[in-house]
Amino acid sequence: MRRTRVGWSLVVGAVLAGLVLAGCGEQDGGTTAPPGDADEAVPDDDLEQVDPDAPEAFDRDGARERAESLLGLREDEVEESESVRIMRRGDEQLPGTMDLRPGRLNLELDEVDGEYRVTRIVVEVPDGEDELVVE
Repeated sequence: MRRTRVGWSLVVGAVLAGLVLAGCGEQDGGTTAPPGDADEAVPDDDLEQVDPDAPEAFDRDGARERAESLLGLREDEVEESESVRIMRRGDEQLPGTMDLRPGRLNLELDEVDGEYRVTRIVVEVPDGEDELVVE
């Protein structure tokens, strides 16, 4: 009996989610009214479209400053994320994806006084530019 309730709950939840998402779609002849002026609706086709693949401006100086702020940190002080990753620890090369993310920091660590510390950082830059290395 319990299994049936869970099953029906999932079905009902899926149907409700589908209805909500269907209501978010574009209606016939989609228009967008400017805020506070519903009488002057603008067809969606006339709105400026934003290209999600368009490259953002790369802040070379900002990337260098960010990289320099990590130099000398101990490994346990480094917070890895989508934009910061450790690529080498001593002689050990660590795996990493091959995709290019301008501004991503690729850290290299060497043993200093018995601790691994950030000694070199390669900043990924947009296509056509040289890599930015901070040591």
